[in-house]
Amino acid sequence: MLVAQAADMAAGHDVFFRVRSADPFVQSHCPVASITISIPAYNDAPTIASLVEQSAAVASQVTDDYEIFVIDDGSQDETGQILSRLEKTMPRLRVRRHDRNLGFGPTIREAFTLPQTDWVFFIPGDGQIPPSELLELFPHADRYDFVLGHRKYRRDSWSRKVQSWCYNILISLIARRRIRDVNSGGLLRCRALQDIRLRSNSGFIHAEILLELLRRGARVAEIEIRHMPRCFGEASGNKLRVILSTAGEMLLYVGRRLLGR
Repeated sequence: MLVAQAADMAAGHDVFFRVRSADPFVQSHCPVASITISIPAYNDAPTIASLVEQSAAVASQVTDDYEIFVIDDGSQDETGQILSRLEKTMPRLRVRRHDRNLGFGPTIREAFTLPQTDWVFFIPGDGQIPPSELLELFPHADRYDFVLGHRKYRRDSWSRKVQSWCYNILISLIARRRIRDVNSGGLLRCRALQDIRLRSNSGFIHAEILLELLRRGARVAEIEIRHMPRCFGEASGNKLRVILSTAGEMLLYVGRRLLGR
């Protein structure tokens, strides 16, 4: 069965349900009571100010009850100072600060689980996923528990694209359905994560969230979103230590599933 699925995936056949973006009428009629735009940041000084300001402008189009939640994961550049200045003028901005860099797992886990609103929209602090992509996802909030963004046209290096494709195939095999972009931004109904214990401390955290939601029968869809070129620094996801820790936790997860835990 898994071999057949892999063949389908390699041939581009859809095993995972996709939804097209809704029209403006649907956008204006989608009920979203409250929302958090959640942004993990690490050394994102060049983008964080504009990202926070754009997020507030976009969230206000969706609902009056919103917050912008930034987790500064021990940044060593001016990210912390910029956020402190923004806090003085933006009452909807909430900042959580780590004294040291905790890495992918703890930070992304907090980004999804700490907000107290009905929905959380997750985007990275590097600005490669514009906050306006929320407007592509939230029209489907009345039908799904997790609307995952699909960066169909990724603005990354070829090595990064190949690495991501291979990883998504592996996650698809575990999930037994086609998943195109597990590490992307997404819109999550917060109550869907209630009573789910997340254990990952690596880049596997995105996959763990999705796999556990699917295992509990959550309604999930993928929607195409834009992906912008990186304007500074380099992605940390292709570093060897990140790849090894992610692979290790993926194997541990599969082991727990096989043992029924």
